Amino acid sequence: FQIKDLFKTKGTVKYVDYVEGDKTAYVRVAEEEDGKNILDAIEKSELTWTINDNKTEKINVELLKGEEEKQYWVKIFNESNNSNNNKRRNSNNNRNGRGGRG
Repeated sequence: FQIKDLFKTKGTVKYVDYVEGDKTAYVRVAEEEDGKNILDAIEKSELTWTINDNKTEKINVELLKGEEEKQYWVKIFNESNNSNNNKRRNSNNNRNGRGGRG
């Protein structure tokens, strides 16, 4: 069962930032109203998460605002830059400044 599938019943989910085993996931939605609908459904216990041993757990969520939201976007920006730098570095390996095959 995917996090995106769970939340999309209440709003348009654009992206889920989650690593299996982590206790935190970041869910980006299309519109502010989607986020409010998801939060409302969780508060009313309409959305729960069932883990592998069929134990149902309540989902704890919070809306990122202000400084917390800013820190999240900085994290995303830094991860994106690191990923792009690694791709560039790896694409130049063993070429000695020349192009690829040929």
